[in-house]
Amino acid sequence: MNIVHKAVVLVIIIMLCACAGLLLSPAERAFESGLTLFNAGKYAEAAQYFAKAVEADPKFGKAYLYLGRSYLNLGRFRDAVEPLRAAFSLEPEQSRKEIASLLLNAFLGAGKTSLSKGNYMEAVEMFREAFKLDPQFKEGRSDFVSALIAAGIQFLSREDVKSAISSFQEAIDLSPDNIEAYLGLAKAFLQSGDHAKAIESTKNALKIQPDNSSALDFLWDLLKK
Repeated sequence: MNIVHKAVVLVIIIMLCACAGLLLSPAERAFESGLTLFNAGKYAEAAQYFAKAVEADPKFGKAYLYLGRSYLNLGRFRDAVEPLRAAFSLEPEQSRKEIASLLLNAFLGAGKTSLSKGNYMEAVEMFREAFKLDPQFKEGRSDFVSALIAAGIQFLSREDVKSAISSFQEAIDLSPDNIEAYLGLAKAFLQSGDHAKAIESTKNALKIQPDNSSALDFLWDLLKK
């Protein structure tokens, strides 16, 4: 092949590539740019392009998926939740198992982050979502219980006794040997005026650990009333 022929072939290739690019929709072009950055480990920049892709095409499941994955890689777990939810509803059935696993990681990560920041209600919400996806999950279960207990204490401080009782009871359902949850429930019952149930909950705590000083002191105070 002579130089002229090579030049012609090269021009044709360039034109074909240009035409291929023109055939892509704005959403697809944004996605391809994001994918290149994602594969290069530039997740923050990639997320911007994936966000543009879903803005241009709200039904673009794969762009939602990669937007969620970008946020996960950046440790922005709460931000990853909604894109992954969208991907789960839009992507084919065969992809949903993988997306569910990513979504579970997003819920757990968001829950742990919220718990560490003292945002107990939000932490509980995220852990509950994780529990719905996988009722058998072990990673994060103890954090879920801690968030429920902390939320219960917060409810009590606001005199929302009904919510406190519900929170402590949920913690006990998840962790039946948690003394702190039983004592929190006892305090909530006492604040509600149900003296008998407060005693019962304290006794349940002592069944788990008979020499627990906090439970013994609290029971002693209850019996004196």
